[in-house]
Amino acid sequence: QVLVVATLSGSATDVGLLNAARWLPYLVFGLVMGALVDRWRRKPLLVGTDLGRALLLGAIPAFWWLGWLSLPMLMVFVALFGVLTLLNDAASQSFVPRIVPAPFLLAANARLDQGAAVAQTSGPVIAGALVTTLGAPLAVLADAASYLFSAVVVSRIAVQEPRRHIAAHSLNLRREIGAGLAYVYRHPMLAPFAISTHAWFLFNSMLVTVFVPFLLLELKLSAFQLGIALAAAGVTGLLGSLLAAHIGRAWGAGGAVIACRALMPAAWA
Repeated sequence: QVLVVATLSGSATDVGLLNAARWLPYLVFGLVMGALVDRWRRKPLLVGTDLGRALLLGAIPAFWWLGWLSLPMLMVFVALFGVLTLLNDAASQSFVPRIVPAPFLLAANARLDQGAAVAQTSGPVIAGALVTTLGAPLAVLADAASYLFSAVVVSRIAVQEPRRHIAAHSLNLRREIGAGLAYVYRHPMLAPFAISTHAWFLFNSMLVTVFVPFLLLELKLSAFQLGIALAAAGVTGLLGSLLAAHIGRAWGAGGAVIACRALMPAAWA
């Protein structure tokens, strides 16, 4: 987003187009990818998508250096990045239960959130400093390096993943997708959770789209100051992840979700 606003002199509309390109693969391919991932081993998929994302991000500063980088070109890169992230998300969500016993899943997911919160706290500050020092295009290289690191780390996880054998007559994606949709949207707990998540993504995407241009163009903050603002969210995110397991046990997972979603609009207001 900083690359669009600061380097390409883009507007909030341009940021919105970039965000749309980022999430379009989830809308178009989400159901198909979920069914396909169920046929493949997760670990090679996680490593491959990390390597692919590293290559895509590494190409952005190369195109900028050659003078070829534009908003349409960046949207193409981001859309391809979105496809790989969709595959990675689908694989990672079903990979955790393969390496963590069921009774420890709540704690394991809390640990993952803690790791994400630490990254969200430190990453934006580092990114802001890199953008200020090197410029947004070269700062993207740090993101590319992080995906290379992820690929190496995930490749070293010890896990047994037997290849799933599927008979040719059972390769019916439409039937599998239909069964999955019917299960989710007829479920007394999953259906309202899915619908509320759709609404959350709709309005959160609006907020994320206007947030960066608002800070950079309206409030005249620097990229480093933007990083500090984003890091503040990471600090409280870490606190929330530390409390997540305790609150989940005390209130129930559903009660915790409802309370947190009810409080989120107050923070934006």
